[in-house]
Amino acid sequence: MAQEDSQFVATGPIETASDPDFAAFSTGWTNPEFDYGANVQGGICGVYGTALHGGERRAPQNVPKGMGVCAIGIQTGLYAETTEGGVGVRAESVGRHSGEGVRGTGNVKGVVGVTEPSRGAEGDFRAGVFGTVNAELEPLPPAIVREMGDAGVAGVSSPRGPGVVGISQSGAAIDGRSHRGPAGLFQSAHAAQIRLHLDLTEPPEQGTAGELLATATSAPISPDPEASLWFCTKGSVPGRPASWTRLA
Repeated sequence: MAQEDSQFVATGPIETASDPDFAAFSTGWTNPEFDYGANVQGGICGVYGTALHGGERRAPQNVPKGMGVCAIGIQTGLYAETTEGGVGVRAESVGRHSGEGVRGTGNVKGVVGVTEPSRGAEGDFRAGVFGTVNAELEPLPPAIVREMGDAGVAGVSSPRGPGVVGISQSGAAIDGRSHRGPAGLFQSAHAAQIRLHLDLTEPPEQGTAGELLATATSAPISPDPEASLWFCTKGSVPGRPASWTRLA
């Protein structure tokens, strides 16, 4: 249905609403096929799509300006599936200003990545979520793939930054758990496997049994301090501080 000469609203053939392929607008396969099934541009958002039952509950004008695709749903905002080794979702932020390739917001999960496990093929690596700051690092070096196997989340960094960063206000920034193998594996060819940052000059009163802590022996902390290593043997409870044993 035409609203203006250059603007259209598709209401769809109501009599075929029971058809599982029912759509207000669709393109079919042609020979030769289209280069793009849809090519759209917009000042605020290129594509705005919702699947909210009971009618529209969020005005398109409320979406942030400058979005390529805005997808809103009751369960999943955007669902992407690929075959033959392709990419389900590829998002790129361009320009001189900082931007985000992918942002996911949800009441339960922000971003979910799922992949099928590999079948042991040489050089075959699969990850549910793969993040890199340098596209030239894809694919991963074969030696790393052979040792690492499949991963739920894989992060590859540039020479100056970490592969994965975890930040928390109270809980664990990174939580690793395993039923049979080690909960964490750290490897470095030319440096220490683990570095404990020196933020304290003495063990705190709060602690949980099993925690490992490194403190600086100088106060205030100097650019080149000496360090001490502590292990919490008994956690803190109301009225009793934690017990720390110095290891080195």
